[in-house]
Amino acid sequence: MSFRVCLSPLIYDGNSLMDAISAYSGICRVELLQATPAGNEVRITAEPGIDNEARAVREFLNYLLDASLEARLKELQGG
Repeated sequence: MSFRVCLSPLIYDGNSLMDAISAYSGICRVELLQATPAGNEVRITAEPGIDNEARAVREFLNYLLDASLEARLKELQGG
């Protein structure tokens, strides 16, 4: 099962997305479907053998959100 998600650039930055894709490479596949000013539409698919696909995708998205927020906070703090 795959999940399509639009990731707003106001929240999710490209570097964090690439980091999350790398960190979850053995758990999820992420394909960029469309890049627009409104956001990056991606398809997230759990790798074969993952028991709870929806949970794996939610964990990927939580990791991505955390990484993106951390990057934004560093920017605001001048670092």
